[in-house]
Amino acid sequence: MMMIRAGKWGLKELEFYRESGCSGTNINNGVPIDSGHATDTTGPEKAFDEDENTKWGGRYEEGTDEMWIGMEFESPEKFLCAFFSDDNKKFKSTNFVKIQAYNDNSGTWIDMASANHEYGARQNIEIKSGPGPAPTPTNSPGTPTLPPVKGPTSECVNNDEGIYFYHSSFGGNERDIFDDCTKLDDKKDRQLKEICKWTKSGEDKGVTYGPAREVCRKRCGTCSGGPTGPAPTPTPPTASKAPNNLKEKYIKNETGNISYKKMKNRNPDCSDYSGSYFAVVENTQSNADLKMDFEIKAEANKCVLISNNIPNHDVVGSI
Repeated sequence: MMMIRAGKWGLKELEFYRESGCSGTNINNGVPIDSGHATDTTGPEKAFDEDENTKWGGRYEEGTDEMWIGMEFESPEKFLCAFFSDDNKKFKSTNFVKIQAYNDNSGTWIDMASANHEYGARQNIEIKSGPGPAPTPTNSPGTPTLPPVKGPTSECVNNDEGIYFYHSSFGGNERDIFDDCTKLDDKKDRQLKEICKWTKSGEDKGVTYGPAREVCRKRCGTCSGGPTGPAPTPTPPTASKAPNNLKEKYIKNETGNISYKKMKNRNPDCSDYSGSYFAVVENTQSNADLKMDFEIKAEANKCVLISNNIPNHDVVGSI
């Protein structure tokens, strides 16, 4: 799988090879998968069709800064080189890529290689060691084998009012995320696994929130231990930690590049939105790039919105 951080990505071709130097046979017998794409005609299969006149129109994975494309195989494959070519326009390309492989045994993604990239360049990325079949984990001497844990059944329900904590460090962008359990329903499998694997609690404005695997146990599959080990024994929350009287949690929007992002903040205070925002999108009918500029100012008795009337998502035709 190849991952980047960008507003959007026009990827013309992506090929995986078993031999270094990207020689030999291109491995393309899997199922193309991606974080999202602009239209049905720019899906992930366009990056694997050996035709650089077509391209994958990459978009963010919902609720994240992650954009990725890859291929899912029925059985483990080992490769030592990846080749790709992309659009030479700045806002349809990237200056950095990362390659990851999925480990079925641990249920985690492993960084295999990363590289800087020039817009529009045809580039090979060497993999030091292909993922291949993962070894079967063994217990080290003295490590106790945990007995099967039988979790609650009738008490394990979807907690629609629960708020979980997760810390994201994707692309070096460190940020704390506080969100409600219902939002996990919209996450793709890869992102859900990463969130439900997180084990630490986080504090915001004097209130401590637990990780999703404790707060949203049914959605994370941790009622009976789940994919990452037995669920912890719950402890009664103290008055200072229990957010029982919290009706709504405001999540401040990030300013700057909001291309293809959905804003979640519903705070009625205008000052919570102050800042400048922009987005680079596309008119899919004329294939022209558009730039959205949007600014919010909080004044003494009013909220001022300045916009060039271009949205933060692709459009068709005139606007």
